Amino acid sequence: MPTFDEVLKLAAPAEDRVPLCLAGDLYAELRDLERALAAAPRVGSSLADPSPAATIEQQMNSLRERMQAATVTFVLRRISPREWPQFFATRPIAQTEEQADGEEHNAAWFAWCAELVSRSCIDPVMTVEQVGELVDRLATPAWDELVGSAWALNRGKLTVPFFAAGSAPTPTSEPKSRRRAKSASRTANGAVLTLSASPPTSTTTPAA
Repeated sequence: MPTFDEVLKLAAPAEDRVPLCLAGDLYAELRDLERALAAAPRVGSSLADPSPAATIEQQMNSLRERMQAATVTFVLRRISPREWPQFFATRPIAQTEEQADGEEHNAAWFAWCAELVSRSCIDPVMTVEQVGELVDRLATPAWDELVGSAWALNRGKLTVPFFAAGSAPTPTSEPKSRRRAKSASRTANGAVLTLSASPPTSTTTPAA
């Protein structure tokens, strides 16, 4: 049996790595090409001419290379179990949909998410204020991915699927409540984050 010192040497906080394309303007180009590809003919006007679809696919490959060059991998580390319960308890809770749509609640929720990312991200190290500066330049899917990954890591689920824009789940009920209630808050980019009072059941979202 290993000694305690041997066990301690093996122990390390859980981490996750989240690659994000920071060039938000390229997302629009990608969506335009995806729409064009869906409508493009698969056969050229002659055997010697490439099909319109093939031409668009080449443009998409070039765009993906540009997106890869603008991609940074953020390293997240789980918040200490000693600190997480106290921090988790400070999350803003909206009791009604009207409160969830209010500017005050939206601002409080964004501030909590920014602190979650700040506490979790170890590379690059960022203050809460710096997270806010970054968010103003991020595309919504990238911000949702970063917040969702930090949430999933600290709630114990390490394999995080890609979130649809504005779908990062968070429980919002008080511990004694068994009623499933939902509310929503908006990020600085205008995306709606859905808050769920009980763990989500979908296989595409992390369990709380």
